[in-house]
Amino acid sequence: MFKPIIRLLSFFSKEVNEIRRQPKLVLSLLLGPFLILLLFGVGYQGERPQLRTVLVVPGQGLGIINVEDLKRAIGANFQLVKTTSDQEEALQLLRQGQADVVETIPADIEQVLTAGKQATINFAYNEINPLNEQWIQYLAYAQVNEINRAVQTKAVQQLQGEVQAAGVRTTVPPEVLVSPVRFEYKNERGKALDFMTFYAPGVVALIIQHIAVTLGALSLVREKLLGAFELFRVAPVSINQLLLGKYLGFTIFIGIIMAALVALLVFTPLAVPFLGDVATFVAFALLFTLASLGIGFFISALSSTDSQAVQLSMLVLLMSIFFSGFFLPIENFTPEVQYVGYALPLTHAISGFQALMLRGLAPSPFAWQMMGILAVVTFAAVSVLARWRFTKLD
Repeated sequence: MFKPIIRLLSFFSKEVNEIRRQPKLVLSLLLGPFLILLLFGVGYQGERPQLRTVLVVPGQGLGIINVEDLKRAIGANFQLVKTTSDQEEALQLLRQGQADVVETIPADIEQVLTAGKQATINFAYNEINPLNEQWIQYLAYAQVNEINRAVQTKAVQQLQGEVQAAGVRTTVPPEVLVSPVRFEYKNERGKALDFMTFYAPGVVALIIQHIAVTLGALSLVREKLLGAFELFRVAPVSINQLLLGKYLGFTIFIGIIMAALVALLVFTPLAVPFLGDVATFVAFALLFTLASLGIGFFISALSSTDSQAVQLSMLVLLMSIFFSGFFLPIENFTPEVQYVGYALPLTHAISGFQALMLRGLAPSPFAWQMMGILAVVTFAAVSVLARWRFTKLD
C-alpha cells in the first residue's frame, strides 16, 4: 500500500540530495536572483529620454514671438543645449551626435501669419530608435501647441487693447479666451508606482520561471545520459512516480528561492508593497511553479543532449521576454501571436503577481484557469512522451 509513496519519496530525496551536493549550483540559484533584483532596483530609473535640442531662430528676431518665452517653452519638453541663427551649424551638431533634435523657426513666420497662412516649424532628428522617434514627435506636437498658445495670447491681448481703446470693456483674460478648457488629472489610488516597484513582481516571475524551466529541462535528459533509465526499466517504479518525485523536490527548492526573493523585495529598502492575501499568493505561486516545471520536463523529454535542452530553455526565456507582456503589452500583438503569450506561464504570473502584491486583488479567473491548464497539460504530455521515449524505444 505504501510502496508507491515510498518510491515517490525516494526520487524526491534523490533530487534534493543531488541539489545539496552541488553548492555552486545552489549558490548561483540563490545569490544570482538576489543580485539581479538588487541591481534592477538600484539601477532602473524609467525616465523618458533627455533630448538635447538646438534652437534655430532668425537673426533679426521673431517679432510676435518672444525668444525667451520660446526657450522656456522648449525647456518644458526638451533639453535646450544651444540657440543659434545658423541652421547648417545646428544640423552639423545633429550629424555629429552632439544634439538629438534641431528645432527651426522660419525667418518669415510673422509675414506668413500676417498673410493668414500657417507657418511651419521644422523638427530635424537622426534616430533609429522607434521609441525615441515617437517621443520626439509627441513632444514636438506639445511644443507647437505651446507656441500656438503663446501667439494666440499675444494676438488676443493686442485685440483687447484696441477694443478697450474704442471704449469697449472686456473682463475675460486673454489666457481664458485662448484656452477656455484646462485639464486636471486624478489618480484614485493617490499616485502611480515607480517603475522599479511596478516591474518587480514581473522580474520575480521571470527569474522563477527560468530557474524552473532550466532545472526541469536538464533533469530527465541527465538521467538518460547517465544510464539511470536502464535501471528504472527493471526496477518496480513507474514513470509517473519518477516525475512526481522530481516535481516535489524541485517545487520545494524553487519555493524557497521564491520566498527569499519576495522577502528581499518587501523587507528591504526596496520596499515593494505586498497588499494581497498570503495564502492566495502561495497557491498561485505553486501553480505557476508546476506549470513552469512542466514546460522544463517537456523540453527534457524532447531533448537528446543537455546542450539541446539548454538551447530550448533559452528559447523559452526569449519567448517569455517578448510575448508575455513583461516589456510590451500583449494586447499590442496580433490575436494569433497573443496565443503564444497565453501558452507561457509567465504571462499569467505577471498579471497575477502584480494584482496580488501591488493592488491587493486576487488573480483573475482566466489567470487561474490558464495556469491550471498549463500545469495539467504539460504533466500529461511529459508523462506520455517520457514513457514513449525512455521506456519503450530506447
